[in-house]
Amino acid sequence: MRLLILLSIFAFLGACKVVVSVPEGGRVVSLSGDFACEAGETCTIDVTDTDFDKTFRVEAEAGLQWRWRQFPRGLCGGSQSDCRLATTGFPGNDNLLAILASDQEFYLEPKFWPQGESEVAGLGRGTLTGFGSLIINEQTHLALDDNTRIRLDGDDNPSASDLALGMVLHYTSGDDTTNNLATGTALTVDAISEVKGPITSVNPLRVLAQLVISTGDTVLADLPGGQLNALVVGDELEVHGFRGGNNEINATRIQRKAGGIPVWKLTGTVTGVGTGTFNIGSQEILLGDIAPRDCSGPLAIGDQVEARFARDPGFQPGQALATLSDIECQGGGLPSPANPIASVLAGEFEGVVNRVISAERFEFNGQLVVLKSNTRFRFGTRSDIIPGARLEAEGTFDAVNSVLTAREIKFKGSRVRIEAPLESSGGQISLLGIRLLVTAVTEDEDGILDTLSSRQVEVRGFLDGTGWVVAEQLRERGDPDAGDVRLRGPASDIDGNGFSILGIRIDTDTARAFRNRSGVLIDRATFFQRLVEGAVVSAEDATWDGAGSLRNARIELED
Repeated sequence: MRLLILLSIFAFLGACKVVVSVPEGGRVVSLSGDFACEAGETCTIDVTDTDFDKTFRVEAEAGLQWRWRQFPRGLCGGSQSDCRLATTGFPGNDNLLAILASDQEFYLEPKFWPQGESEVAGLGRGTLTGFGSLIINEQTHLALDDNTRIRLDGDDNPSASDLALGMVLHYTSGDDTTNNLATGTALTVDAISEVKGPITSVNPLRVLAQLVISTGDTVLADLPGGQLNALVVGDELEVHGFRGGNNEINATRIQRKAGGIPVWKLTGTVTGVGTGTFNIGSQEILLGDIAPRDCSGPLAIGDQVEARFARDPGFQPGQALATLSDIECQGGGLPSPANPIASVLAGEFEGVVNRVISAERFEFNGQLVVLKSNTRFRFGTRSDIIPGARLEAEGTFDAVNSVLTAREIKFKGSRVRIEAPLESSGGQISLLGIRLLVTAVTEDEDGILDTLSSRQVEVRGFLDGTGWVVAEQLRERGDPDAGDVRLRGPASDIDGNGFSILGIRIDTDTARAFRNRSGVLIDRATFFQRLVEGAVVSAEDATWDGAGSLRNARIELED
């Protein structure tokens, strides 16, 4: 079979040179026998007349298979057939002749890979949430076959038996992957923890001096009584999760290893470098005679590294780790696979937002994400993309530039925003009677937690699986005012008279306005037709009656 491309399309694209690039593994020849481009060569063909008609064939070395590369201005991209390029049939076309006199270029390039290996069509990072197949982030179902390679923290494992809920998986999938990553066959699965080692503090929880944040969604395994508060300094833990902007670990799984861990491990950002030492967070590490691997130069502040240590039974909190056995620099974000099926792949990435660059771009855990006008948002809105927010971005991954363009943003836990008078009792704070879970990394620039004085407070956070509102940001908003309250979260208890948000009843009889997801005014009946359980709804400019209800609100569907 031959694939025919008529070069008359160049009338729109403006090109008259074909650049043939051949990597190691084979060569490209013409069927007429007048052209050959060998491995490692780049050959240029000038298309100068309207009778150009040439068919190109790839001759792969033994043991290799091939495909024409698919990338911008790449001809016959994605095909495994002979590629015929022709201008035949357009004599006397003055426009075509003008094009043939130009100097723009198109490309013809094969790619080679070993027979028996599959091309990567999808890749991602996320939390293991179920089995049957491997279920990642509750929506990606990866089938396993005899060729799937599974590794646990870099160690090969022949089966999936050691994979467990809450582990963070990095994966690639084959050419049966759907565009939205709903299904596919896993080529590689790597379960990668953030830290393995002894507890150095229990309140707050730190492992090898790394702050560990847990919520009701964190999987707890093999803990005494199933409770974190039963842990003691020196217990050895394996922690999976995602690093936040303060180098904390937002834990998805915490497992106690009663028999100890033979090889300790610590990943994160280098925060200090000294003579023969470096730090990850506040943990000092002695380099000894270990040379860092895969770094662009000497170890430097800001490098992302993975360090491994021989277990040290005598280690005490506050001491430098002196048993380093390996340290490797690592790039952040999704890695570009060695054998992509195309330059743009299906991709997903879960993590914690580190930096918001603009309204259309943000970065989390080293991965740059671009938002489009048609990007969908679940359990939150575009304005909820703030430092510290944990979310998943799903879309297309540019394997050349390492950019993920988001088709959908899914927040982990429904996004919550409350603005109301502060309430406190016994060190516990709440708004509208809704208790807030404050963590060691809750942002409190205004010192609200220092005084707990009467004031209006805005809280941004999310609803975890146990019903706690986890506070990510606290902001002062002036004097307390129960007549100017805002509440946003998932709708529940819907009936003809109203609905609830986080247990607070929203009185729709007194509502001042209803708006749809586009901000357009709608009537009450239309609002209830579109309202479903779990939809994110905002009630603003409302009055708190002190007895569990908001009245006189402006109500808007947001998700």
